[in-house]
Amino acid sequence: VTPTASLSGAFSSGGWLRGVQGFTWTGADVGSGLRYAETVVDGATRAVTEHPCDIDRIAGQWRGRKMQPCGTAAAGSHTIDTNRLSDGPHEVTGCATDFAGSRGCSTPAILRTDNNAPSAPRGLGVVGGDDWRSGNSFALKWTNPDQGVAAPIAGLRYRITGPGSFDSGVLGAGSAEELAGLTVPGAGSYQVAVWLVDAADNENPAASSAATLRLDDVDPVAFLLHPEAETPELLRTTISDEHSGPAGGVISYHRQGGGEWRDLATRFESEGANGSLSATFSSDDLPPGRYDIRTRVRDLAGNETISDRRPDGTKLVLKAPLKDETRLDARLVGPRTSGRSIHIPFGKPAKLRGRLTGDGGRGVGGVTVSVLQRPGAGARSGRAVRLLRTGSDGGFALNLAPGTSRRVAVSFAGDRRHSESSAGSLRLGVKGSLGFKAKPTRLKTGQKVRFRGRVRSGPARHPSRGSVVAIRYFERSTKSWRPVLVTRTDRFGRYRASYRFRYITGLAKIRLRATLLPSQDFPYLPANSRPATVRVRG
Repeated sequence: VTPTASLSGAFSSGGWLRGVQGFTWTGADVGSGLRYAETVVDGATRAVTEHPCDIDRIAGQWRGRKMQPCGTAAAGSHTIDTNRLSDGPHEVTGCATDFAGSRGCSTPAILRTDNNAPSAPRGLGVVGGDDWRSGNSFALKWTNPDQGVAAPIAGLRYRITGPGSFDSGVLGAGSAEELAGLTVPGAGSYQVAVWLVDAADNENPAASSAATLRLDDVDPVAFLLHPEAETPELLRTTISDEHSGPAGGVISYHRQGGGEWRDLATRFESEGANGSLSATFSSDDLPPGRYDIRTRVRDLAGNETISDRRPDGTKLVLKAPLKDETRLDARLVGPRTSGRSIHIPFGKPAKLRGRLTGDGGRGVGGVTVSVLQRPGAGARSGRAVRLLRTGSDGGFALNLAPGTSRRVAVSFAGDRRHSESSAGSLRLGVKGSLGFKAKPTRLKTGQKVRFRGRVRSGPARHPSRGSVVAIRYFERSTKSWRPVLVTRTDRFGRYRASYRFRYITGLAKIRLRATLLPSQDFPYLPANSRPATVRVRG
């Protein structure tokens, strides 16, 4: 008769086991009695118990000293180190063998073992990113590693550490791939480490992933600085934020008694926990009056502070204008003439003179004024800018080389202490120059006199259609020059013309000259040639 066997233990619940596990076995037999009890895993005997029997070894074989040498019932326990098994499910049975050699086993059961901790969470990160935030609530997300045939993930452990030796200790949560509702004790940067626990209670804090929790719920500190005497329009703000650090801001103003706040173009600089703002308060462009100044700053966590105070606790109020008012006077000086608009002969130089003064008529020395010369249409040269340094009395001068007619603009761009000013536009007119010849100088009524000459261009281009030249004679009775004819130069400035005298009787002395007429394409003023005299006899 085959003996019967049974096996029970922690595995019977179907859970996952690790380490050394105990197994309870029983056996029964109605014949020769029980000789061995075995615990078998995946067909291999892992533990065995030999029962006491009334036997002797005779001729190399065990022989019973009576008809039923072994007991007919037995019970006991075995231990198996599951570390020697692979992770995953195994088939386990309990078997009993009687003295006659018959073997009976229990119905196979499943033994689930896992002795290795899960690997670290994959892709652990803070929901919404790990940047600084002002709200004390954090959530983590990750992906659990694939356990294969091993025990599934059953839970997690986490630990938060941070400033001031803060340590939350080991905390636990469920097996979901996210952890929400995390908080930290105060502003600062904290580290959270997360590791996993499987269904066999395996865990390894070293197999963890970490993320950073950054909380800043403290507003930055900002103060306005009073402008320095050398830079009265330069406004500055100091910023400090010991946690996330300054992120930027703006400086604003509004006129006392009403008006909305207006933002200035503001420059931001930072280094670690400290920063600064700077802006220019262009008081010259504002109506005179008193103006309140304030600053609005923010940190990297989004906290914002608005302040109108200086470090001593007082408000910053400025009066416009802040800069000294300046006045720029300039004039042109030429041969026997001076003023804001002068005419000079062809080929002659001129000079620019001026003075920059401030409040009370005091000269503003050591600053730069700009002189812009804009030649008229047709000039070969373009706009030219010269920078002049004022003397100790604010005076300046510039030699203007011979050239075409031009406009001269003098300006002072202002600086940190002085307002900008301009002398407006000055006009330097240059008279044209042309030659004139008449031949013959003696002729009779009915004969032609021929005129020729050339218009000088200097540093200019002749108009493509030429310049218009008028030939005139002097009328003694009215003492004025009367037109004879009008001609036009070629592209080189040369002109030729002729005139026939028809109604002269007796002897007449006639004074003639050529006049260059004004043109929008030629940068010179009208000009007259030297007169020539012809004698006509009729």
